[in-house]
Formats: sequence, C-alpha cells, structure tokens
Amino acid sequence: MTVKFLLIFLLSYLSGSIPFGYLFSKFKGVDITKMGSGNIGATNISRVFGIKWAILIGLLDVLKGAVPVSIAMQSGYVGWHLFLICISPIMGNIFSLWLNFKGGKGVSTTVGVLSVLLGWQLSLVWLLVWIALLYFINLMSLTNLIIILFTPYLLYSLYDLKLAVLGFLMIIIIWYTHRKNIIRLISGQEPSLFDRQ
Repeated sequence: MTVKFLLIFLLSYLSGSIPFGYLFSKFKGVDITKMGSGNIGATNISRVFGIKWAILIGLLDVLKGAVPVSIAMQSGYVGWHLFLICISPIMGNIFSLWLNFKGGKGVSTTVGVLSVLLGWQLSLVWLLVWIALLYFINLMSLTNLIIILFTPYLLYSLYDLKLAVLGFLMIIIIWYTHRKNIIRLISGQEPSLFDRQ
C-alpha cells in the first residue's frame, strides 16, 4: 500500500468521525446523546430539533462518505483499495475518534458512499424508492433496514465481487447498528419519524 492510499484511508476515517449531530446539539446548548434515542444522527436530530435541522445534519453526514470515495475514484483506486476507502468513513461515523469510539448508525455516511459508487442516475432511483418506502412505512429504521438489502446486487451489477462483498458488509453494519431498533420494531414500540421527544 502506498503512502497516498494510507493517507486517503486515514483521512476517510477522520472525515467519517466528525460528529456533526453532536456538535450541532452542543451549539444549541444541549447534549443530543442525552435526548431522544441518544443517537447523534439525523433521525434523532429531527425528533429533538425538527426536520430542517435533520436535513442539514443528514447532508453533512452524507458528504462524510461521498467526498473520500470521490477522491479515491478520481485517484484511480479500484478493488480492495476502493473497498477499504469506502468502509473507512462508515466506521468513522459509527466509531468516532472524537466521541470515544461511539457515534451514529452509519446510514447517512453509507448513503454518501453509495451515491458516488452508484452514480447520480441510479442514486436518484434509489432515493425515490427510499422516499416511497418511508412514506408508506413511516418508520425510518425499518425503511433503512429494507433499502440496504439491495446494495450487494447493485454493486455487483456495476462493479465486481469485491464491491458486492462491500454491499453485504453494509447490510451487516446497518443491521447491527439498528439492533435496538429491531427489538423495538418486533415489540411494536419503535417511534415514527415525526414523533417529537
């Protein structure tokens, strides 16, 4: 591995580690980790501060994944090199260096990674499907758990088996970070997106 690759890999993790939701809540004078579900992601931000702030935080978290992967692809990285750079900001989001290796659930940053890998046309279709699912289900967690299941096929159809493995790893990561949501979904206690705390 070259120094350039290792530098991009490290910066990808550090980019993913930036806890925008936490920093925003501190700016507002509160600690988001002690409010709502305690998560620093856009869904909890929407319940505590409202949807407009959630959109801002969500977009910033998307960029944490999109920018490093864009740099990696423009640098010509493919295969396992691209795989590692794709997973790095997601791990940074979930295990943030700045929050004692705690963080969000990785969804928005995963979306950022996928938006670059899929290209804008397929990403737009994927977004529309996600919006339709969210509209009918009205549960952010369940929508995310369903939509991520399509990623291995999409990545395999566009790239190769290495990126299909990335898709399966994304499923494992997202389902793992949503394990408490899954328990609440099974028990019927999962709050809808617009339930304010």
